[in-house]
Amino acid sequence: EKRVLQELNREREAKNLPLLQNCRNAASGSIKLLDSREVAKRHLSCFIYHLPNPLDYGLTTHEEALNYMKRLGFRVNNNNKKVKNIDEILDYINKKTAIRDSLEYDIDGVVIKVNDIMVQQKLGYTNKYPKWCIAYKFPATICYTKLIDIIFTVGRTGQITPNAVLEPVTIQGSTIRRATLHNEDNVVAHDIRIGDIVEIYKAGDVIPAVGLPLVERRNGSEKVFQMIDKCPICGTKIIRKESEADYFCPNLACPARNVEGIIHFASKNAMNIDGLGDSIIEDLYNYGYLKDIGDIYGLKQYKKELEQLEGYGEKSVTKLFESIEKSKSNSLEKLIFGLGIKQVGEKTASILASHYKNLDALMLADNTDLTSLKDIGPIIADSVVSYFKDSSNKDLIMKLKSYNLNTEFISTRGEDNANFKDLTFSQKLSYIWDYYKWWFLGAAIVITLLVVTVPGIIENSKEEVLYSVFLNSNIQGQESTTIMDDYTKAAGIDMDNKRITLDCSIYIDRENSTTASMQSSQKLTALFSAKKIDVILSDEANFEFCSSQGAYMDLKELLPDDL
Repeated sequence: EKRVLQELNREREAKNLPLLQNCRNAASGSIKLLDSREVAKRHLSCFIYHLPNPLDYGLTTHEEALNYMKRLGFRVNNNNKKVKNIDEILDYINKKTAIRDSLEYDIDGVVIKVNDIMVQQKLGYTNKYPKWCIAYKFPATICYTKLIDIIFTVGRTGQITPNAVLEPVTIQGSTIRRATLHNEDNVVAHDIRIGDIVEIYKAGDVIPAVGLPLVERRNGSEKVFQMIDKCPICGTKIIRKESEADYFCPNLACPARNVEGIIHFASKNAMNIDGLGDSIIEDLYNYGYLKDIGDIYGLKQYKKELEQLEGYGEKSVTKLFESIEKSKSNSLEKLIFGLGIKQVGEKTASILASHYKNLDALMLADNTDLTSLKDIGPIIADSVVSYFKDSSNKDLIMKLKSYNLNTEFISTRGEDNANFKDLTFSQKLSYIWDYYKWWFLGAAIVITLLVVTVPGIIENSKEEVLYSVFLNSNIQGQESTTIMDDYTKAAGIDMDNKRITLDCSIYIDRENSTTASMQSSQKLTALFSAKKIDVILSDEANFEFCSSQGAYMDLKELLPDDL
């Protein structure tokens, strides 16, 4: 909360420590602290906004779920309201915008959610976000500063991005020195020049962005933007396709591409290799231990060298190797996403993995195969096909296989359910067959064996046949004394030649059947004793002689001791 941030900063200022810039950064930084005692001093607090399984508690709306959590003692934000139409939504947004700065905590917008839980489930989710809610962001706070220079960076796919170097400016508690300019078209369209005074704001109150230049503040010394024609790292001529806004470095061996590609491969959403952070990867690359993602799995040969590097040591190196080894067993979608194929994000990687099942099958897929999948268009298909046609990429995959990386799709029921709804009808049929085919085949074999063998067994081995007599009756009066005869006759059972299994649930009416109970028990007892019938009870068997203890005891003598 704002009050807590102010108190913390007063304490830090007294100790000559750097001040915490804003509530958001202070909270996220506090969570990352390893010392729990230090975290406790930060006095973190939170609101609970969501109950994952409301239907399990008989709750049918989001509003009911919030009230339920409040009754349980959770801290729920009271600044919520159920509305009926877009006018009420806009009215709520306007009111919250007006009181935004007076709240005890920072907010950057309003979230609008569908109230009905069943409708929420029908709308579903994307790979990252629910489809039943949307965020409205408040207009960004704008500051002004001077654009000193424009530099270019190279991403993991080779994308060239212009970035503004700024005179430091503080906005919403953060000091901004750089901000992305996105691409050439954006810079040219806004006529942004080096030396301009420009608008600076945080997109979504998080990401620094450059707005419009103040043309009236120009003095003639400003330099018109000029796009570079060579990669700033390797010097290769950059290219731009007609259908795209970005330039790319086509050199797959470009050091900047390699470093960014390795960072992406090791990231949490890809192969999730704990201990391989950005700075460590840059160090290992500069030392010559990493040149591509395949080299990650060969780092063990440099164990002694790594232990001698500053900030490493035997324990941290051992943990790193354990994490690397663990990543080998990741499911295929993690590997596909980690490869950094252009246009292939997490959701697309999951679709490809769940459909093709293994990497070899995906490598053989053509444009027609790929575009037949839901959510896979021609641009993504071209990118995937082009990636696997490249000989250097094929060599890289062979290198990964040599280290025994898993290249198969490892499905879980949760993942299957998430992907199933996105498939076409024919794909769903194929999916059902792939997933359940052994169950189908097993059932067919069992049925065939039963059809072929059971008649012969009945005919030739009367003494071995097991009959199940299901007694699930509320026995009334004298009728109870004849129930066994009725069932055996109906089943066509020869009492002298058959071994009988009784799966019984016999309920005798408490008020009317004292005599009947005794008679039923006596008849069963006599039947068991005379015919030497095996009494075999299933898990659901239930003998309940409510009104006659004597009848119960007679029957109990015939049952196994543990029942």
